[in-house]
Amino acid sequence: MEAAVQEVVERGYEGASLTRIAKRAGVAKGLVWHYFTDKDDLMESTAKQTMQAIQAQIVD
Repeated sequence: MEAAVQEVVERGYEGASLTRIAKRAGVAKGLVWHYFTDKDDLMESTAKQTMQAIQAQIVD
């Protein structure tokens, strides 16, 4: 998910590519597809995880 954030920061949502995200993460593209149905699914999961991390920081 860190790789997804980095990709969006550099290329924007529309320019983000699952292939580049997988490469950044050092995994096969098929592994990304195994866990996420598409880019929207990956981005939604990334956003949820990011929000949970922010909430945990605030609570602490």
